[in-house]
Amino acid sequence: MSWIVTNWRLKLLALVLSLGLLGAVAFSENPLTLSSARVKINYAGSGLPSDLVLVNPPPSVAVPVLGVKDAIANLVAGSIVVTPNLAHLKVGSNTVSVSPKVLVPGVTLQSDTLQLSLTVEHLMTARFAVDIRIPNLSAGVSVDTEHTFAVCGDTLAVCQVQVTAPASFLKGLDAYVLYTNSIGPNATVDSNNYPVHFEQNGRPLDFSSLANYPLPTVNHANVGVHIRTLGGTESSPVPLRVSTTGSLACGYQLAAVVIQPTPIVQVTGPAKQVSALTVITLAPVDLTGLSSGTTVTRAVSTGDPALKADPTSVKIAVTVSQAFTCQPAASPSPGAGTSPGG
Repeated sequence: MSWIVTNWRLKLLALVLSLGLLGAVAFSENPLTLSSARVKINYAGSGLPSDLVLVNPPPSVAVPVLGVKDAIANLVAGSIVVTPNLAHLKVGSNTVSVSPKVLVPGVTLQSDTLQLSLTVEHLMTARFAVDIRIPNLSAGVSVDTEHTFAVCGDTLAVCQVQVTAPASFLKGLDAYVLYTNSIGPNATVDSNNYPVHFEQNGRPLDFSSLANYPLPTVNHANVGVHIRTLGGTESSPVPLRVSTTGSLACGYQLAAVVIQPTPIVQVTGPAKQVSALTVITLAPVDLTGLSSGTTVTRAVSTGDPALKADPTSVKIAVTVSQAFTCQPAASPSPGAGTSPGG
């Protein structure tokens, strides 16, 4: 065994050099690597107070890591966990330190803590009426708004939806459902299971597409609808009214005012507007100085472009009669009002 200890120093040096060379070759194929892993932030276990909400928080964060190439390559979702402690957040802008946890061997953090910038608001609850939108109304049909509303459950009563979300999110928010079936005049519809949609300041809004944590919630995702419509186009007789201005010639009086061919016209249009029109007043007839009858033409205007009158114009025949003869005013005699010898 003497050969083992003979020149042992040289043999030890050779062994060290061999191991060093082996390590160099090994690390040349699997070197230490600096990298950055994109890690989803776990807000669910963060202890966020129930009355607060994160507005557009970052969904993930870049975590700098160090490890051999093979270990870095084997990082998968869940290999690193980022769970911030949000128990002490306040409303407004917050900077939170978080310590990622690496769950796989061969990989270490380049930095023990990372910084997150978070915006926090109060979580508020508000109630919203549900608008019933009916794009396929038949021509001339109108909705009886007093008897058209959303229904929750089996009770025929107006239903409102309750939304829980950031305070700023609730501003300009509207709820509505779409009833896309065709609907005719004088109809009543009761139907269930219509999804509630939302829009903010006139723009469609999908709660599931938002990044807030927690997401907005609504207590009724689906509602029923109760719809009542008023009649479509109808025709109804409407009387005409005539007024006069000015005074007839001295001694004359108004004998008759006759509307020709008829004092009643037929008005056609949407039923609701037609039923609201009870009389049409024509432009007045000027009688100033008349001592004989006259006939004038007047347009029949409903005041509503949706309502059409038949006929569209009428004649007004005015008859006057003499009640007494007016005496001409006496002219003053010459010299009247002067004293003799004046």
